[in-house]
Amino acid sequence: MIMSAAFHEITIDRDRGLLRVVVGGFLSTEYLARILAEKAAALVDLGMPRNTHLAICDFSECKLQSQDVIAMCKGAIADRRYQARKIVFVIGSSLARMQLRRMMVRDDAAFFETTAEAEAWLFDDNAPRVRQALSQA
Repeated sequence: MIMSAAFHEITIDRDRGLLRVVVGGFLSTEYLARILAEKAAALVDLGMPRNTHLAICDFSECKLQSQDVIAMCKGAIADRRYQARKIVFVIGSSLARMQLRRMMVRDDAAFFETTAEAEAWLFDDNAPRVRQALSQA
């Protein structure tokens, strides 16, 4: 089995109070720990009160992950110190979508197939607070 090299990018947009995390490939727990540390530093740099930022997590290039990585992600999503006021996930394959559903501990997250759809929902103050996960097909 060929593993895709892990990659990530974390950016902030102070004007919109936005944290954007893009992750792809096959992650190790060590690599994920690095991403989480960078995310925490980016939130400090964003300079907003705790739990008031918006977040886009783009996992559309992620491969299926190990159970250790899934457990670590679940813990990170549940960590109230870093929770976004509103969070959206961009996801690709149906298998990765199923893994994301298993690690989701927030019932207010939204899931989209494209970044454009995700941003439209995230920045629409009139959008329903919760958007149902993508179909299981």
